[in-house]
Amino acid sequence: MYGKTFGCLITGTGDGFQSIMGRLYHYANNIGFTIPPDAFASYSGMGDPEEISDTDYVKDYVETFCRNMYYWTYILKETGVGMKVQAENPTN
Repeated sequence: MYGKTFGCLITGTGDGFQSIMGRLYHYANNIGFTIPPDAFASYSGMGDPEEISDTDYVKDYVETFCRNMYYWTYILKETGVGMKVQAENPTN
């Protein structure tokens, strides 16, 4: 998966979302994805899904997430980093 970006938005409370985030991050990293800054969970202590999506914090976080995913993907595509790694070592 070299040259590809990975991100996931997770909302929740307590340690549950952190456990899911950690497992996904670890797996994606081990198979070669590039993980941009702020490409993971958005924590909210609220219980109602309607309230979670309406907070300014979550809206700002999703905007940052989307911007980072877009630019990191663009950079990897334009530089051909993943293609170069795969060409040099096709067993990866």
